[in-house]
Amino acid sequence: MFAFDGSGDWPVFYGFDVVFKECFAPMAIRLHFSGCKKAFLNPCPHCHNDELWDFRLPQNAAIFRDYRKKLHLWKMSGLEIGELIYQGGEPLDQSISVLKYLYNLTKRYFPQIKFIVFTGYECFESLPSTFLKMENDIDYIKLGPYQESSPKKENSKLASGNQRLYKLNKNCLSESIGHELKREEIFF
Repeated sequence: MFAFDGSGDWPVFYGFDVVFKECFAPMAIRLHFSGCKKAFLNPCPHCHNDELWDFRLPQNAAIFRDYRKKLHLWKMSGLEIGELIYQGGEPLDQSISVLKYLYNLTKRYFPQIKFIVFTGYECFESLPSTFLKMENDIDYIKLGPYQESSPKKENSKLASGNQRLYKLNKNCLSESIGHELKREEIFF
């Protein structure tokens, strides 16, 4: 279905699951991607998903078909899924064609779904071009790698205290291209 697109990485959609109360909605779909550029240069100590660092993990071509079937089943079963969460590895190090395809496919079944990206990038200025190509789709973004030395804040769902969750305006523009990015940090 997808092939190498010349972006420098193979698109690796590794897996998916449905979780309860991950962020804001009662139910969320989590999509897992393998591949993290930072892990090859300076890996985050005690990373929660170090098994997903490698871009060359075996790709199961059936996973796209299985995900599409599950979306149909979940919709027909009346599940009220409110969030789509991308995590990894590093989701923003992936092929934009795969990221967009999975986002659009999910929105067809759950048009009101909120889109959340968990990234280890530390600030908006450091986000790769993948973010610029998806920023108007993203509702929330978690910035920051897991840092064991930074204890999580009391009552926070984030893994460590350095991480921040931002709500993005649907018409946001990136500071990295000289425009004001409308964002609001929220306690999570």
